[in-house]
Amino acid sequence: MMSGAIVGELVKNLGDFLAPRPIVGTLRDDEGRIVGGAIGETNWGWLHLTVLAVSQDLRGEGWGSRLVGEMERLARDRGCHHVWVDTFSFQARPFYERLGFTVFGTLPNYPAGQERYFLSKPLKRSEERDRT
Repeated sequence: MMSGAIVGELVKNLGDFLAPRPIVGTLRDDEGRIVGGAIGETNWGWLHLTVLAVSQDLRGEGWGSRLVGEMERLARDRGCHHVWVDTFSFQARPFYERLGFTVFGTLPNYPAGQERYFLSKPLKRSEERDRT
């Protein structure tokens, strides 16, 4: 069994490669209320985007795409080279595909009668984005 001191030293020396680091983006209205956000973690050079939510009345206005873009920027700043998400057949697969994600795995019948999709995409460096 490892002591807390050893684990602390490993995290200090290996950082992101050992322990995922949380990453959060928020969307606020004019009164400062949170009306959307994204939650994820970075680890091993990847961003795992675990939650993306935008208030129902703001959907379809590009806020979700902007939140994903901001999370990608923050991840690149941490040295990440890819991002991955998972979603369900009754949720947002087409949304993520419009943002350049591709399916790399499917879990059938999860939940029953549905599918869970795993999607990823490479994160372009700033000079690559400038050329497109």
